[in-house]
Amino acid sequence: MTGIVKLKEKIKFSSEIKMVLAEILVFALGFILMNVKFIFGIYPFGLAYLASQRKYTPFAFCGCLLSTIFTMNTNIVYLIALCGILGLRIVGSLIQKRDKASIILGNTERSSFIDSLFCENTEVRVAICSFCAFGIGVYRVVYNNYSYYEIFVLIFFTILCGVLTYALSLNKKREMPIAYAVLCFGLLYAIRGISIFSLDVSIILSYALTLYASKHLGGVKAGAFGLLLGLCQGSAFTPIFSIGGLVSGLLWGISPYLAIMSGFALALGYSVYAGGYTALVTNAPELLFVSLIMYPLLRFKMIPVPEFIRENAKGRKSIDTVILESRDKRDKERLSTLTSSFESIAELIKSASEKVKAPTRVDYCSLCLEACESYCYGCPKHSICWEKDINTTENNINRLGEELFTSGNVDSFTVEEKFLHRCPNIDKIIDKINYQSKEKLVNGVKNNKLEVASYDYEQISRLLFSTQSEQIKDEYIDTRLGEALERVCAKIGFECDEIRVIGRQKKQIIATGVNLDRTKCTVDTLKDQLEKALQARISTPEFIAQGAYATMHACTVNTFEARELFDTQIKDGEEINGDSYTSFDGLGSKRYVLLCDGMGSGGDANITSSMCTSFLKSILRVTNEKEIALAMLNSLIRAKGLESCSTIDLLEIDLVSGKGSFVKSGAAPSYIKRGDKVFKLQSKTMPIGIMKDLDAEELSFELQRGDICIMLSDGIVETNEQSEQIMSLLRAFDSENIDTLPQKIISEAKKHIGTSDDMTVCVAEII
Repeated sequence: MTGIVKLKEKIKFSSEIKMVLAEILVFALGFILMNVKFIFGIYPFGLAYLASQRKYTPFAFCGCLLSTIFTMNTNIVYLIALCGILGLRIVGSLIQKRDKASIILGNTERSSFIDSLFCENTEVRVAICSFCAFGIGVYRVVYNNYSYYEIFVLIFFTILCGVLTYALSLNKKREMPIAYAVLCFGLLYAIRGISIFSLDVSIILSYALTLYASKHLGGVKAGAFGLLLGLCQGSAFTPIFSIGGLVSGLLWGISPYLAIMSGFALALGYSVYAGGYTALVTNAPELLFVSLIMYPLLRFKMIPVPEFIRENAKGRKSIDTVILESRDKRDKERLSTLTSSFESIAELIKSASEKVKAPTRVDYCSLCLEACESYCYGCPKHSICWEKDINTTENNINRLGEELFTSGNVDSFTVEEKFLHRCPNIDKIIDKINYQSKEKLVNGVKNNKLEVASYDYEQISRLLFSTQSEQIKDEYIDTRLGEALERVCAKIGFECDEIRVIGRQKKQIIATGVNLDRTKCTVDTLKDQLEKALQARISTPEFIAQGAYATMHACTVNTFEARELFDTQIKDGEEINGDSYTSFDGLGSKRYVLLCDGMGSGGDANITSSMCTSFLKSILRVTNEKEIALAMLNSLIRAKGLESCSTIDLLEIDLVSGKGSFVKSGAAPSYIKRGDKVFKLQSKTMPIGIMKDLDAEELSFELQRGDICIMLSDGIVETNEQSEQIMSLLRAFDSENIDTLPQKIISEAKKHIGTSDDMTVCVAEII
């Protein structure tokens, strides 16, 4: 940003200072406007200004009162009118005392006396000001012996004060131009005739405001505004300002220079036509001076644009409005992602809890066997059951275990009649089985720490704080880059009100008030120049057009891409793979590849490794804090209550900067292949879930396009000799055949060490 906007951003005022400045401004306006003598010798502006004020009414009253005393020679009639307006407004506030709703209770309560002061509606204000103006008019009529002239002035004064009060009381965005126009009229009328270096200040400001309106409001509104301001100088100036504003507004879309110069030429031409060549001396200096000054100020947007003007034209939103809308959208998306992540974690914990606490079919068969053996020793039928007819005994024990697993209870009908009559202790065995099965379920629930606390509150608070920190980074406004882009846009002829760069890493570029008719550059040119200024690739700018204006959106895009390949081999004799792997997008420009090797093999190892991959995927979708995610996971695995743990091998790739890192917790070495060179990265850490405190190490490096990252499970490489074999294979491997690399590694490993453990290969190619 430039000009006053720069100064505004550099100077940060506290709320107290802003309030004091506002009070001083209101006082000064009251002092100036009260002294504005209008036609017929009346002073309507001060009365209307006092009647329309809301927040700082006492300061407006003091300004008007002092102006009456020092500049109007203590005009007693106007002093009484000012006091009358203030008193009647207080009475009106008491009559129209506001109720305010209680946000907490939902009911209404009476507001205090101070809070309700000067909050009357517009109709009451208009009535009060008109009544006081009527009183002044009546005094003039009586004082001048009831002349018809004074009766006319009374009617005019009363109506004018009501109209001015109504105009100055408007506070909605779509009504603000009317209030500002009336205020400008009063101020310019007050400074008529004041000259600096033989230049009329009132004429200079009037034409400058007209040109400003032509730039931001268009030709028709600028013409009407110039007509109003021209009345301040007299009827001769009314068409001059109106013609200048109308012509400039119509030509701004073609060229700022043409608009300013054409407005000046036609305004001066009309003044010469109406007033002769003497106008060259009286009007030309002011008009030329204003044109030369306003051209750079408007051309390079050195004067800020009020909010109500930005919202005036359809589709011409302010930059702050667009940023807030974009921020709300991002916040909703992030909140939705965070919610879904916690939901998936809750489902994961619930599923794992059920698997941990629910006894398996094998557990129930073992329970039945133990119950039978406790009564078999010393039984006279022991040799028959366990030596002569052992098949019948084992078959009935399995029948008890199967029934217990399916229905949760057994009885005498579960076993064969032959076994029932032969076993003298069968009733005691069945009772013991039912009792121990219920006890096992109860203990499973009591000992299942997953349902009590999977991770502590400290880690959750760190996660939420990290999420908030990431949000702050996304909302950072880079003022320096914004100024650079403004200069670029001005250079290539891209017309917009403001342009800003938001975010630290993945940046958004937003431009508002884009005038599609005035823009002279193509989208490709705009994209190319913005990329040079940002020194980063951006997406093709998108335009959302409404009316003659549009909002532009673009964002930085990834410099790199990653392609992942996987292959796995289950251990001989097992049906379930104890390794788990996945790849996913993280927050911002992060890409993750994850390999978890559950200690052991089969179902228990799979439960742990699957839990690790699902948990980390859910957390790293909403935060880039890997340490927090791993600390929470470590607490979760330790709370599971079983002798199980898992290695963690996490590859993080920043697709914008090209930075990469391996986070290892007990994982096997990983490798990076760059051309003919192979780099080995390893860490001496313990698998997650073994130690109370997290034991993990992060290994960072810079990636290049064409690099290949290889992650392996323990089943492929455990010794230095096996690691050297892998490195030799990678050196000799042709990178053009990367699709076959995972299968090639597993095939070579099987030749040397067989499949005594699960084998998994994850490959990530940087493109």
